[in-house]
Amino acid sequence: MSYAPTSEVFSGRVIKVVDGDTLYLRVDGNQHVIRLHEIDAPELGQPWGWQARRALSNKVSRKNVVVEVSTTDAYGRLVGKVWLGERDINRVMVWEGHAWAYRQYLDNRLLLKYEANAKKEGIGLWSQADPIPPWEWRKRQQRRKDLARTHR
Repeated sequence: MSYAPTSEVFSGRVIKVVDGDTLYLRVDGNQHVIRLHEIDAPELGQPWGWQARRALSNKVSRKNVVVEVSTTDAYGRLVGKVWLGERDINRVMVWEGHAWAYRQYLDNRLLLKYEANAKKEGIGLWSQADPIPPWEWRKRQQRRKDLARTHR
């Protein structure tokens, strides 16, 4: 991800949850794609992907949230921390075992402790044998695509 720092705060309504770390937010009639900062949830095509999406959706879908935007990524998504009242949704997703602390973009090392606790307790994605971090899963998927292209 390429980052362009910002420091905006948006308040809006969640209109769609894409997966366990991405949602659409409506703010004053405008729609924004929000990528949750510092976490990485399983992709929809990998184990626990749909459960992570459902967990995020159950927390924020059709609710008013506040987003503290820290940056814009290479895909034009706003990257930030999502608050539902006093609840830091990014942290809750890791605490409940629905996402990893995203080491490459980690500012808050406390997320590593939350992840370790979820793993120790065997909750969420940690209830599976040998869960694969999404960044590794994406690399494997890309290698498969590259191999398929070279063998056509």
